[in-house]
Amino acid sequence: MMVAKNQSLYSAERGYAEMMRWYEKSLESMGIDYDSITVPTRFGASHLVAVGPKDAPPVVLLHGMEGSAVSWRSQLMDLRQSFRLYALDIIGSAGKSATTQLAYDNDDYAKWLDDVLTGLGVERVNLTGISNGSWLALKFAAYAPQRVASAALMSANGIMPIRFPYNLARLMMETAAVRAAKDALAGAFLTRAMVRRAVSGIYVMDPNADPEEIEWFYLLAKYYRFRFPPGPVSDAELAALTAPTLLLMGEHEQFFPVDAVIERARRHMPRLVAEVVPDVGHNMCVDNPSLINARLRAFFSDAALA
Repeated sequence: MMVAKNQSLYSAERGYAEMMRWYEKSLESMGIDYDSITVPTRFGASHLVAVGPKDAPPVVLLHGMEGSAVSWRSQLMDLRQSFRLYALDIIGSAGKSATTQLAYDNDDYAKWLDDVLTGLGVERVNLTGISNGSWLALKFAAYAPQRVASAALMSANGIMPIRFPYNLARLMMETAAVRAAKDALAGAFLTRAMVRRAVSGIYVMDPNADPEEIEWFYLLAKYYRFRFPPGPVSDAELAALTAPTLLLMGEHEQFFPVDAVIERARRHMPRLVAEVVPDVGHNMCVDNPSLINARLRAFFSDAALA
């Protein structure tokens, strides 16, 4: 089901259509059975992709700011034998859920996730978030701690502010004239080669190794209007995550100060295991999916036995 879109998220009508074509093509390219599910929430219809045995331990996958359910295709393919995986299109993002963008400074995103889990009939869940998905996991754990069995946070937003110079993007994105100029320039001049060169600074891997990832970032840069991510959660919200928690930060993390993230998390989160993952950056699931999948499988298997 493709829900109604909010044109303000996209600079051109054809952009939304092209991004959804990429979405469907990438799902099919996994070559596995999956369920495409839409559930109602108080904020609008919400779409997700589910794989794995329905009686297996449930794991919810929360993508980063520029992602969708398809961002988790390596995890969907590799972990589906062990878990019931629910890869969500977070509301207001570039997936198939309603395009309503909720406030960051209240519990609306947590309430949205609460509604999704209720719609799925899932009472307690293992959460996995990357980047801004980690912020959502933290907000949800503070809102409904009884529903969180464990949590894996990767390249986590929500613990420390975004470092310089990436924080300057807020100024550009909050200025209407700058947004309009970006839309016009990207629509007229942006090429895939330009995007490939740009993302070489984000990935540790060779970006040519995953042309689907490059295509997605090209479509995002050309058509999608980014929203600057939220800042850190409070000390009390961090402390509310009392379930077993795994924090993975890449050795080459670009957007957050790794040592400071781990130090603050250890100070407030009572059941935390924190690791610096070698040879990966912010998008660790693409840099080294086999390593990340093995670490997630071990963590959630151990959590299920705790």
